[in-house]
This record gives sequence, structure tokens and C-alpha cells, in this order.
Amino acid sequence: MANAVVVAHFAEVDENNIVLQVLVIDNDMMTVDGVEVEQAGIDYLNDLLPDSGQWIQTSYNGNLRGYYAGPGMEYMPSLDVFTHPQPYPSWIFDGPTFSWIAPTPQPSVGHIWDEDTVSWVKPASPYPSWVWSDDRWDSPVERPADGSEEKPYTWDEDTTSWVEVE
Repeated sequence: MANAVVVAHFAEVDENNIVLQVLVIDNDMMTVDGVEVEQAGIDYLNDLLPDSGQWIQTSYNGNLRGYYAGPGMEYMPSLDVFTHPQPYPSWIFDGPTFSWIAPTPQPSVGHIWDEDTVSWVKPASPYPSWVWSDDRWDSPVERPADGSEEKPYTWDEDTTSWVEVE
């Protein structure tokens, strides 16, 4: 039985600590005397890509530095974690979860954040005749189904009915 290749993941960050890319290297490239050494992996990548930015190890399993890094994410040096970008100016960073949270809890799944009012709101109705039901907009009549295979239908607001697409 062949041995599995063990790899390590490193994120390249720019001068603003924004992740540009994530590269995978063989663990042998960062092993010194049988021990994984992050700096050895960084040195390897700096030798391989001398014009690159700063390299920081990340964990595919999320057990190192918060989230697994991905392009566009942010590295927070003060907490030594990767996180998603702040979605809205009013949202605050929650250190224990490494997540951005809204200033008020979301009332239900279907609501979306409105930064102008700093509140959760229902999304705009797709059609004037549709009604809000719990956490989504529903048509005033049920969408037809044809046994196990649904035919393609589109909503016709003029007749307030589903019309089969031909």
C-alpha cells in the first residue's frame, strides 16, 4: 500500500494582509529533523517565488489560524487568524468565532441585511402578487409539478399563474 503524500497549505498575503493565493507544498519541504517547521515552509516558498508577498501557514481543516485561508480573505496579525472580509461597516468582529456579526440578530433566515437602516429587512418581492410567508416570498398559487420530473415553468405576473416553458 502506497503512503499518502502529506501536504501543508500556505497563504500569500499582500501589504494590507489580504490573501492573494493559497499554495500547497509537500510536508517534506518544511520538515527539519522530523519536525514540521513553519519557517522552513516559508523559506521554501520565498526561494521558489522571490517576488511574492508574505507567506503564512493555513490549515485546510481550520485547526490553525481560524478559517482556512482563501483569496480575498484577511489575515489579522493581532489575533493570528484568517477571516472573511468585513461584510458591512456596522458589523463587529467576534474573536471567539473569528466571524463578523451584525449589530442585531437576524430575525429569520429569509431576511437580508440593510446597511442604510442598520437592520434586517425582507428582500424585495420578485413580483407584486407574491406574498411573504415565514422566511421567503411565495407565489399566490402553487407551482405545478409533473410526477417525479418537473417541467420548466415561469411565472406570468399578468395572469398570476405559472406557464409551462416550451
